[in-house]
Amino acid sequence: MQGQAVAFERYFPEDVPAARKRYHNETRRLYAVLNNRLADRKWLASDFSIADISNWSWIRSHRWARVPTDGLPHLERWMDQLRARPACERGLNIPPTPGRADAVKSLGSAMTTT
Repeated sequence: MQGQAVAFERYFPEDVPAARKRYHNETRRLYAVLNNRLADRKWLASDFSIADISNWSWIRSHRWARVPTDGLPHLERWMDQLRARPACERGLNIPPTPGRADAVKSLGSAMTTT
């Protein structure tokens, strides 16, 4: 869902408000599902696992998708926990980011062809 939200928000050649709204709202709904899951536990499964790593890889880029995490305190706590892990921090630099939004956008625009 978030991949589609990003595609319509950032890369699609024309504005399609209904698609942007649909994928934005569905991504936010899924964030709320994760927030509820994390309400009474530290990690998504019983211990730190691939479930945390794979979900964090998407959710950490929520700003690029323009999907806020405001009002989801358990999700935000979980994101902070993952970011504080040294191995997760190292993983963020593989591959190195181009460092500029315009460079990231140009790399991602290849996803939508006309």
